[in-house]
Amino acid sequence: MKNIIVLMALLIITFSLSKANAADAIEDDFVTNRIDEQTGLSYSHSTKEDNWILSGQYFINGDLMNAMELSGFEASLATKWGRYFLDFLVAQTTTKINEVANINSSSLKDLNIDFENTTYSITEIGVGLKLRSTLIQDFIQSKDYFDIISSHITYMSTTIEEESFSGPGLRASYGIFKRFGPSTQAGIKADYHLGVLSRSANESNTSVKTTLVTSWISTGLEFSYYF
Repeated sequence: MKNIIVLMALLIITFSLSKANAADAIEDDFVTNRIDEQTGLSYSHSTKEDNWILSGQYFINGDLMNAMELSGFEASLATKWGRYFLDFLVAQTTTKINEVANINSSSLKDLNIDFENTTYSITEIGVGLKLRSTLIQDFIQSKDYFDIISSHITYMSTTIEEESFSGPGLRASYGIFKRFGPSTQAGIKADYHLGVLSRSANESNTSVKTTLVTSWISTGLEFSYYF
């Protein structure tokens, strides 16, 4: 329940921003100014010209004391949709089970899992909305920096000791990015993941609770290309 409350709060913040009085900070027309190092000439770029974003991210565990116990990659493609970007993502996380779920869960009790040494892969496919703003410029005095808040509905799947788990999930994200030119940006992003996975029924697990709740925070570096 605590995980759901946290995630719902993040989702409410994401979409309430679009209706906040700070409309100027969420305006989709940001102008960045740059100087060509070879010619010395300055040029500007309006973000109204941004139609598509292709992004790739490498992430690790948000619990930095166990940073490499969880890692993965994400790829996403977003298209302009009003003041938002409609975003499609796919991600794969490699992790030990104890980093993302309660190892005492009833759905795992009959499985012979080596929690200390064995890692598993979790696949996420999702669709959601990104909202870009210049709120971060209140703290970083540069027009090249901005933040992106996003939320996604996801579908998760994994296999644990030959048993398949799958089900719906949610994700909320916040990132700070630096624009390097009309086409490129890079930054850091944190993601909160929540999933409710059902274990596929078979003759051997009819007496086992089949729902596994997963949740974790990841943080990583993301690179994006605009076109």
